[in-house]
Amino acid sequence: MNLVLVVDDDPVMIFLIRKYLEGEAYHLLEAGNGSDAQALIEQHANELSAILLDWSMPGISGIEVLRWIKSQARY
Repeated sequence: MNLVLVVDDDPVMIFLIRKYLEGEAYHLLEAGNGSDAQALIEQHANELSAILLDWSMPGISGIEVLRWIKSQARY
């Protein structure tokens, strides 16, 4: 399965990405903020093919999520 996590605080952007990727046979998980993204990454770590990450979000930014991913030994 081609599972992609889309992380963005803009619901319109998530909608547009969903419309495009579903037409290309991808399945999507969505997160509206960094903390939800971290939880989904932990839950689906072995299933994810890609993560599309918005850099600028309130709370935990996309850059902080990327640093967190890189700090995890299993990734």
